[in-house]
Amino acid sequence: MPMGFDFTNNVLAKALNGHWARHEAISSNLANVETPGYKRKHVHFEGKLSKAIAQHRGNRGSNGIGDEPLAMKGSHPSHAQIGATSSRINDVEPTLVVDENYSTRPDDNGVDVEVEMVTLAQNTEHYLALSNIQGRLLRSAKSVLHDIT
Repeated sequence: MPMGFDFTNNVLAKALNGHWARHEAISSNLANVETPGYKRKHVHFEGKLSKAIAQHRGNRGSNGIGDEPLAMKGSHPSHAQIGATSSRINDVEPTLVVDENYSTRPDDNGVDVEVEMVTLAQNTEHYLALSNIQGRLLRSAKSVLHDIT
């Protein structure tokens, strides 16, 4: 089932925002590696984004085109709100989680430098890959628009 430019661009933007938030959490963890009692932070967003993508695919309607589900309008306020859900792409936001229960050090600091550095490297790779894909998408759109004018 084809997906439109706006949908793809929105998904990429939300994924980039999630990875950026994760980068900030990792940076904070590394900056506080010597702070007694500091609790490690991490960011979740992939599950919510995947759910919103799956929901989008399921709500596309019988025509299979377009970037938004086919709109349905209730005629009475007590009717169920079709398509009104927090799992829409634009509603997906990263969630910052503080790991209160993890600490292997006597000072109760929950940061493991090696884990943070590996996570930082993986996150950076993902961010750069998504940024590259979004750049190609935007260059393609620019090329198409240039050809039209």
